[in-house]
Amino acid sequence: MKFKTVLVTGSSGFIGGHLCENLRDRGIFVKGFSNSKEKFSDEQINGDISDFETLNSACKNVDLIFHLAGTSSPQIANFSNDSLNTNIQGTANVMEAAFQNKVKRVVFASSAYVYGAGIKAPIPETLSLFPNSKYGVLKLMGEDICNFYARKGLSVSIARLFNVFGDRQVNRVIPDLIAKASRKSNFFEISGNAADTRDFLHVSHACDGLFLIASKGKSNEAYNLASGVETDMVALSNLIISAFKKIDAEFNKVPKYNHSKPTAKRIVADIGKIKRLGFVCEKINANQIVRMIK
Repeated sequence: MKFKTVLVTGSSGFIGGHLCENLRDRGIFVKGFSNSKEKFSDEQINGDISDFETLNSACKNVDLIFHLAGTSSPQIANFSNDSLNTNIQGTANVMEAAFQNKVKRVVFASSAYVYGAGIKAPIPETLSLFPNSKYGVLKLMGEDICNFYARKGLSVSIARLFNVFGDRQVNRVIPDLIAKASRKSNFFEISGNAADTRDFLHVSHACDGLFLIASKGKSNEAYNLASGVETDMVALSNLIISAFKKIDAEFNKVPKYNHSKPTAKRIVADIGKIKRLGFVCEKINANQIVRMIK
C-alpha cells in the first residue's frame, strides 16, 4: 500500500518528531498535528485532538494517520477529565475523523503496558490484557475504540510499543541513567532491582516498524513493536559506560545497584508476528547511546 499524504498526531513528541522525519525521508508529504509549535513535518497544524472540528479538517485528503498524541509518560497518567478528554475522547475523534474522511489506513500507538505485570516472557500479542497501571488502562481503552471502528470498516492496526529510546528523549530509563552518569560522582545509581529486564528498541527502528505495520499489517490486529531482546539494568549500565568511554577514554564511573534475580521483573516481547511482515532491527548498542549523550 502506497501513501502520498500522512497525518501524524503528536508530531512534536519524541517518537512523533522522529516519525515525521522518517516519513519525509521516504518522499511522503507529512502533516503534523500537535499542541506544540515545534515542527518536524512539512505542514504543521496546531490544535488539540479533543477539538473534533480542527482534527476533522486536518484529516481531509489524507491517506494514512499515525495516532501518537496523548499522555506520553506512564508516570503522569491519570483519570482526570483533561486526561480522559485527551486520551479517550481524542482517540475517538481521530477514528471518527478518519472514518468520515475515508482515510485508507490508521495506526494507533499503544503500549506494552496493556499487558500488565507478573506475566511470562516473551510476551505474545495473544496474551490476555490486564493492565495494572492507569497508563495501561488508557491505552487499552484506546485499543477498544480502534477495534470498534475496525468493525465498522475503518482499516486500523495497533502497534504495542515497548521501551523505545533515542536522541531527544527525556524522563525515561536511559536518559535518566545518562544524567546520573554525567554528575560529579564516582558512581551512578540504578534505582530498583538491577536484575529487572526491558526490551529496548531504537526510535529509528520503531519508526520503520510503524510504517511497516501501516503498509503490510492487517486491520483489527495488534503488533508488538520491540527488539525481542531482553536487557537487564546491569547490562544497560555497562552499555552506558561504554558509550561514555567512546567520548572520553578516561571515564571511570561505576554503577551502584541492588541485584536480586529471584524477584526480577522480566519484560521482553515476542516479535514473531511483526517479523513475518519483514521487520528487522539492531539490538541496543553503545553507538546508539553515544548519540544521546552528545
